[in-house]
Amino acid sequence: MTILFVMFFLVLATTSMCQPAVTRQFASELRKSVSWQVVDYETSIFRSWTVDDVKSLLGTALPSHPQSPAPAADDPSTLDLPTSFDFRDRWPVCVHPVRSQGNCGSCWAFAATGQLSDRFCIRQKDRVLSPQYMIECDREDACCSGGDLELAYKFLQSSGTVED
Repeated sequence: MTILFVMFFLVLATTSMCQPAVTRQFASELRKSVSWQVVDYETSIFRSWTVDDVKSLLGTALPSHPQSPAPAADDPSTLDLPTSFDFRDRWPVCVHPVRSQGNCGSCWAFAATGQLSDRFCIRQKDRVLSPQYMIECDREDACCSGGDLELAYKFLQSSGTVED
């Protein structure tokens, strides 16, 4: 499955921009290799999208400044970890419906508010926070033209957000 996604993004990077981003063949191959349900090609909103259309949704900016290294983690082989873990089983009330960013490169806002919503829910405060508020009010990021997750988290910390 990971290989298919990597191939998809390589195709995005190298394909002529007027070519369709998703084809029947790609959808068929994907359906064979994943455990989740792939939407029917004929009803997919992406069937008429070009590579440029899809790229416009990839709005999370990569940091232009050096990131501080993550703290060293314990060696997983020395930890008493479960053999499997499913967030949906552990916190079923925290599983919210999939949301659409529409034709807006605002995945940065959806990611930041989704992550914080999950943290609140795990602490017994089920909240769904608004990515739209961030898109409209966070002046450090670029609305539908993309954003930086570090700046988005700083906005949430300093300004907060509203619930949907």
